[in-house]
Amino acid sequence: MDNTLLSDFLNFDIYQLQNNADNLEIIHDNNARHTLILMNSKDKEQLDFLGKILKAVQYDITQDVLLISLPQETQIDLTKMMRDVDISRVILFGIPLKDIGIHYNLPNYRPVTINSKTFLLAEKLGQISNNQLKKKDLWNALQKVFL
Repeated sequence: MDNTLLSDFLNFDIYQLQNNADNLEIIHDNNARHTLILMNSKDKEQLDFLGKILKAVQYDITQDVLLISLPQETQIDLTKMMRDVDISRVILFGIPLKDIGIHYNLPNYRPVTINSKTFLLAEKLGQISNNQLKKKDLWNALQKVFL
């Protein structure tokens, strides 16, 4: 019997997490609608922009989401977090997947469901707010997730 692995069998990267969750900052934690939003800034202008985005899909930034600022180079174990907190949707703004322990290569602005959790990736809010095409792409993706 041949013991060699097929070349496509392990075709993903494995990331060693340095779980430095002490660096993250919870901005809003009511999570009434089981939605986690991770971003890498807590800039007031970006938070205001995010609030408007969420309002367009009938969400309140202070009541409906768990909003966490994850500084650059900070890594957390998203799987562990999702075991502790009831989350059905995850939206990432400018957060590399490897920093949260996800080993998939997912496209921006295309919602993907993995293990009954919906993931949506996008660029940093600052990049989106200054680009009409990215705003449109985000809006179309959010409609698929929320409406």
